[in-house]
Amino acid sequence: GKDPGPKRTQLISPVVHKLGSDGAVIAYILIKQEAQK
Repeated sequence: GKDPGPKRTQLISPVVHKLGSDGAVIAYILIKQEAQK
């Protein structure tokens, strides 16, 4: 299949802009959990 990375990053970018560094940490954790499925 295609690499879902870029699309996932586009989804998270607005969240990071709103929440700042805390949002980035949360987003990073969510990505890590998704990657392990």
